[in-house]
Amino acid sequence: MREGYRHLTWLRRIVAALFALAGLVLLTGRAPLHQAVLMLLAGVLVWSTPHLYTAQVLWIVQWQGDYRTIVTEDAITAANDHSTLTQRWTLFRGYRETDERFVLLQTGPDLASR
Repeated sequence: MREGYRHLTWLRRIVAALFALAGLVLLTGRAPLHQAVLMLLAGVLVWSTPHLYTAQVLWIVQWQGDYRTIVTEDAITAANDHSTLTQRWTLFRGYRETDERFVLLQTGPDLASR
């Protein structure tokens, strides 16, 4: 799944560069100025949309602070300064853990397609 996002990042950069290039070509040619400005703005919008979404999400959740995850044999608990959420293992198929990430695997009928 992560590899797919990497390909989308390159696609987004290419599309943004094409819009910017088209805007620059229109600026140097005899096209109306508003067309060139719109093309340049479209390139900036394509490039900046993921950054704007990320900034908005971080702004929304930053008040929650850091989460601590506690794993026991009965359940998994995620806690921060404002709330605590405990879920039993029956909700999950399992988990995978690395040095940097802890991922819970869900159960459900849509797993066969992933």
